[in-house]
Amino acid sequence: MDIQFKKILSLFFAALSICICVICTSCSDIMPELQITYPRVVYLYNSEDTEPDAVLSVFSEVHSEAVRLSSMTVQHKASGLCWYVKPVDILKGVDKKEYAGCCNLKMPEGEQFPEGVYTIIFTDYAGNTSISNFTLDDSVLEKMPDKATVNKKFIVFDEDRSVLYITADSNDSSDTVEQLSKKYPEGQTVREYISDVRKKAVYVLPEESLRNADE
Repeated sequence: MDIQFKKILSLFFAALSICICVICTSCSDIMPELQITYPRVVYLYNSEDTEPDAVLSVFSEVHSEAVRLSSMTVQHKASGLCWYVKPVDILKGVDKKEYAGCCNLKMPEGEQFPEGVYTIIFTDYAGNTSISNFTLDDSVLEKMPDKATVNKKFIVFDEDRSVLYITADSNDSSDTVEQLSKKYPEGQTVREYISDVRKKAVYVLPEESLRNADE
């Protein structure tokens, strides 16, 4: 799967999990203080017969100006894994809260993200650091999850693979392919996704056509 496309999808799910809507552009001389951290492992299926691609999207709520952050390091001490990210993605939510992180951390090919405690170390341009932790439980995926029978969630793409619509994770009613086809006439494909908050995971199911053969 195209790397940029995977990053777009994982960024959408980072935004979905913390209600992010716009890019942050402000600055300050204060080292940001970290609050809540939001990790999501995003599993992207190309087909039902192949193993999914997986990326880890992790953002921390920042108490003060996040734009001063220059880099982040994510460590899983039990396995010795370490990711270094520069620059950091800086985002702002509808509630004006700021978030910093990365939406596209990857494991070596063929390996899964290990469960356990991860440590995030943010560094600002003055060399100051802030530290946060999060835990992934039962993150190893053994098989394709069952499709949702209620409150189905979808992502709609146009012919250029740009995202036209994504069902809100908190949506309490179900979208249907038929409804989305009528609402988005420029849409060409659709992917159902299943969000598992307990496992901190999102499963993006294989691509399907949004249009009937005679459309």
